[in-house]
Amino acid sequence: MECHVSAKAGNFALDVNIQVPAHDGWLGIAGPSGAGKSTFLQALAGFNPSASVAGNWGDLSFSQARNVVLVSAQTPLFPALSVAQNISLVATHNQCEQEQQSVVSLCECETLLTKNTASLSGGELQRVKLARALLASPKLLLLDESFSAMDKALRQRILYRLKAYLGEQVRVILVSHDVDDILQTCENLAQINGGQCLAVGRPEALINAEADTDTLPLSCVIYAAVQAVDPAAGLMALSLGKQLIQVKLQPGVSPGTKAKVRLSAKEITLATADAEVVKTNRLACQIIQVETVNHRQYRVALSCGEQKLVALVSQEVFTRSDLKVGGPVYACFDE
Repeated sequence: MECHVSAKAGNFALDVNIQVPAHDGWLGIAGPSGAGKSTFLQALAGFNPSASVAGNWGDLSFSQARNVVLVSAQTPLFPALSVAQNISLVATHNQCEQEQQSVVSLCECETLLTKNTASLSGGELQRVKLARALLASPKLLLLDESFSAMDKALRQRILYRLKAYLGEQVRVILVSHDVDDILQTCENLAQINGGQCLAVGRPEALINAEADTDTLPLSCVIYAAVQAVDPAAGLMALSLGKQLIQVKLQPGVSPGTKAKVRLSAKEITLATADAEVVKTNRLACQIIQVETVNHRQYRVALSCGEQKLVALVSQEVFTRSDLKVGGPVYACFDE
């Protein structure tokens, strides 16, 4: 996939170049507020007539694309119609009536059908908008913070079903403030800031590289084998060498598969003795690097076998615990 978009929105100028392997699946976009993410999607959707759009994604030409559907906060619904009528109208227009029930189920809209759109919460509105977008038979689906008002468990369920439902037939670009959404669904990630693309690559690689903490939070990605799942408790056990950790269950995982879990540097507590901190998980690690972030914090890089972790530690804790490069330490965190 090659994509070049240049556009202006007021005094803001966008000039984004993105290249990823053509056969890869979803593309995630991350960046701070005002970086140009929405301007980029609006140009691709054809909402900015003065924008210059070029490139291809497989057999899809960005400059001549049809059936491009953008789902955002500005996506309108018909306020005088019920949810069922809003959805049926799109299904009938696009001759997709046979898909309507499965799409309603995918988006968990069954209990919303008789409601008026004015009575819906933010998360409910997003689910209805997504259902309508899917029934519009998109070739390119642009999702601009389309899950931001949903709780994490609901987002993960719908995104998991959505990826399976669309398969390889629909190209998807996902903008999300929650990098976990991108990590779980996107094969590639583009970091956008100041109207430019700073980096493109695998989400876990860019997160672990800590290339730009303005666009991605300081964190690390664990990619580990699933040893056991407990659906009743909503948990799964992952193995890192001979050590086990317990984290929240993700949709679609089972023993023997692998899962990606992001740990925020702020969520990791360091302890020099096993009993110092009471957390769900404790990993025996070695300190491999210490950097000063500011006058109150240190960034501590850790090695746990082949897995690398990163923690943010206050100056007080760092001094009191006498943390040193090469020394042993426990990385402690909850699920």
